[in-house]
Amino acid sequence: MIAASLAACLFLYLHISSQQFAVNNKLKRTDQGAYLEFAKRAYESGFTYTGGRARMPLFPWLQALFYSPEMSDEAFFAQGKQVNIAISLVALATLGCLFFSQLPRLYAVYALAVISYLFFALKAPYFQAEILYYALFAFAFILSINAIQKPRWYKTVGLGLLLGLAQYSKASAILCLALYSCSYLVPFALEFGNQRLNARELLRMAAHALAPVFIFTLLLSPYFIESKQRYGQYLYNVSTTLYIWYDSWDEVKAGARAAGDREGWPNLPDEEIPSLAKYLAERSAGDILNRFSTSLHRFLQSINWYGLPFHICVGILLLVGCLASGLPGGQNRISRADLHLCLYLMAFFAAYSLSTIWYWPIVQAPRVTLMILIPFFWVLGLALKSLPIASLEKPAIGNALTRWHVIYALVYLVTFFQIYEMAAFRSAENYAGG
Repeated sequence: MIAASLAACLFLYLHISSQQFAVNNKLKRTDQGAYLEFAKRAYESGFTYTGGRARMPLFPWLQALFYSPEMSDEAFFAQGKQVNIAISLVALATLGCLFFSQLPRLYAVYALAVISYLFFALKAPYFQAEILYYALFAFAFILSINAIQKPRWYKTVGLGLLLGLAQYSKASAILCLALYSCSYLVPFALEFGNQRLNARELLRMAAHALAPVFIFTLLLSPYFIESKQRYGQYLYNVSTTLYIWYDSWDEVKAGARAAGDREGWPNLPDEEIPSLAKYLAERSAGDILNRFSTSLHRFLQSINWYGLPFHICVGILLLVGCLASGLPGGQNRISRADLHLCLYLMAFFAAYSLSTIWYWPIVQAPRVTLMILIPFFWVLGLALKSLPIASLEKPAIGNALTRWHVIYALVYLVTFFQIYEMAAFRSAENYAGG
């Protein structure tokens, strides 16, 4: 029975992916052609080419492993899409093990259905790094929560490795590393305030906070050193260093990109180099708020095609309900570990939501913001497991079905209808690579 269910799920996933595979028939569309050329140059250079700091090298290097000079660009493009589908299946299998082993079964089925059929199946048949990054970033985030809840040295080492690999896929993981390490200021402040801090405890917290930073830096040090030599900054990336301080892609093309930002530091006068200080000096608070509100509106419009706004709204309502229901056992005081984790999660979602929405005018697509979708579903699952909403445990129909079952039935119904629409119509008609 289980084998038949898994086979049916796999068939449906491949059906949606194959339809989107056919829609994605132009290798030059979006940045797929750039990734393809990156992979070819990586192969030709013996995997020493690391790119022009617009795209990170891990995904092109993986694709280059399957490249041969006899292949045409079209053949390599088709093969690369197939490789990415395989990567997505490995990622989903791993996520499935994590969700089913750590979260309630009914919830795990729902969350994985949304992630698989309304998200991964559409992003997989592309010659782009997103699927690889989403997976590595999600694994790192899940491990970061576990490392805070139950600190162990091997977890912090693993976290540094996963965040390093995620950074090699997309230059966005370093923010998570900074948030995780800085979050240890919370237990430090609590211990210091209670005057209980001793040298051993301080050393333990410092080790858990800094070990991932050390592993991350060690893993990326060759890349950082090359960036310093070629571009003048260890953390140079055209998107996070420069483009984020423009208001549109047209400004990017006329500014730093036209000034050779991918060959070296852009050839512009110092006063024309985009930066936070320059942006704040030239814009009003109203301009900044308008950028956020406009970008958020367009982001929600863009993900409506995936059917995700419904699930995000349901998830937020359930999270609020969990928090309102209180802590397990009716505790009135939150523990130090719980406070540490809560503040870390609040900082994580606030920082990534604001930064990716801010970047929307440049990329004009939900690709970047969707990185927090799997973390969102994971946190929601943990909340439902540890902070159940008491009022929803009451019987709704007889003594067999609770209000939870009714909610799950409604959510499942909407989800299955969306998957049907995706499999029957949308995946064969719309381009999901933007």
